Amino acid sequence: MDANMWASIEELRKMLDAHHAAAGQDVLPQRLLKIIEEVGELSQAYQGFIGANPRKGVTHTQEDVLMEVCDVIIAAAVTLATLSSDPDSTLRRNVEHVAKRALSEAVESPDRTDGGGPIGRWDGVARSDRP
Repeated sequence: MDANMWASIEELRKMLDAHHAAAGQDVLPQRLLKIIEEVGELSQAYQGFIGANPRKGVTHTQEDVLMEVCDVIIAAAVTLATLSSDPDSTLRRNVEHVAKRALSEAVESPDRTDGGGPIGRWDGVARSDRP
């Protein structure tokens, strides 16, 4: 994330801190609950995208799923900014650590050719074929 995004995250954190303080609520549990809420909404959007509920069918679009992913990231970033005095460095350090570990342990998986999968199809833009 760039400096402008972190500035927006910090503004959100301050606003939410003030809100929770006025309500007499502890900040950290509220942040964690928000992440859980957003993950639930992401799950619901994805299930709606693939038509997982036969009674409802396809109820969400790929854009709905993308927006929910962003909401999860924002909620997590606000939580990170709550816990870390330098969330940008903390995130960069962790991304580098996870990428290094994952890439050093990567094992090739077989290509799936069975044609199975969800009703809704991802357009592939979010995959490794992006520059």
